[in-house]
Amino acid sequence: MIGFEKDLINETLAKQIEQIKSCRIYLDRKSEKYIEISKKNSEIVLKFLDECLARGLSKNRVMFYVCRLRKLLQMVEKILPK
Repeated sequence: MIGFEKDLINETLAKQIEQIKSCRIYLDRKSEKYIEISKKNSEIVLKFLDECLARGLSKNRVMFYVCRLRKLLQMVEKILPK
């Protein structure tokens, strides 16, 4: 992987994790629209991501999971509101 790709992945992953921590998931990069997620769901996802990193999964793989989990959180919050 080229140096700028690593930096981009690190930066993107950090932004995604920060959104999950703040319980606000922005729907896209350009808009200010976001969904609120519950604190409990946020904590569960963060524990999972922490476990992934602790087990040595690559940041690319963790980013893959973050993208999928964001979509799942959006669906769960629509079905099971706070």
